[in-house]
Amino acid sequence: MNNRSSKIIGLFWVTIISITLTAFSVKDIMKSDGGPPYNTNAPGEKTCSGTEPGNGCHSGGIPDNSGPAIKKAITFSGGTSYIPGQTYTVTVTISHPSRNRFGFQIVSLRNSNSANAGTAIITDVSRTRSQIPTFGSFQTRNYVMHILNGSNGIANSCSWSYNWTAPATSEGDITFYACMLAANNNNLNDAGDETYFSQLTIKPTSVGISSQELNFNEISLYPNPATNVISINYTLNETSSFKVELIDIRGKLIQVLYHDKKAIGTIAEKVSLTPGIIPGIYLIKFTTDKMESTKRIIIQ
Repeated sequence: MNNRSSKIIGLFWVTIISITLTAFSVKDIMKSDGGPPYNTNAPGEKTCSGTEPGNGCHSGGIPDNSGPAIKKAITFSGGTSYIPGQTYTVTVTISHPSRNRFGFQIVSLRNSNSANAGTAIITDVSRTRSQIPTFGSFQTRNYVMHILNGSNGIANSCSWSYNWTAPATSEGDITFYACMLAANNNNLNDAGDETYFSQLTIKPTSVGISSQELNFNEISLYPNPATNVISINYTLNETSSFKVELIDIRGKLIQVLYHDKKAIGTIAEKVSLTPGIIPGIYLIKFTTDKMESTKRIIIQ
């Protein structure tokens, strides 16, 4: 075999090896970064296990919820109830006797029609992300999931938290659906990965909460969509500091729109948006001495 043939054959095998390694790397990155949506075991969805008929990408494991995980839970800072417009903390936790690499995906849906419920706000961008799908059957559902930096456990356990703002008005019972993964962490073979799922239902309530305790109500924003100026009307039920902030859907502060102390009464404010804000969906966060609430706004 001449030198030219040897070089061609050598280049061929180097190319094949490079393509193979790249394929493994892409596969690993996709799964480590939360993977595709629609894997929470919510109505109309699957899980990330490949052992159940028609299910996802972690093949070769054991049937869902049949592994030795010690804890697989969703906790909600409001217990089992929510007040419309209030913001809460949602935490997903998984513990396992022998694994230390984990992942999760969660969504919140109305029980009445399985539509998306509430607004997820990312509070730890170094470990979690949110995604609203641009494909498939449920393109209004808002998913929260891990990213690569958020997949490492500590002492065989891992937790992720984010904020969730309840709908402005009651939408009846709402259920959080979560799928959790305890991975074998060998990057090349999913055999042995374990998938778990859990759900938590919360109910609307206003029992024991008076307008005085809530501190303010009747907030309105216009125009919506907005461009340069937003008009904010609200009724304050007692003297309090009042702060209005513009944040993106990942929870990042974009602009403090207003911050002052106000007396009881109906107040109207016009606030100007900072030039150069990227058009999209944002949240207006209202904070008083006793509570906080958010409303969604579109900026054009």
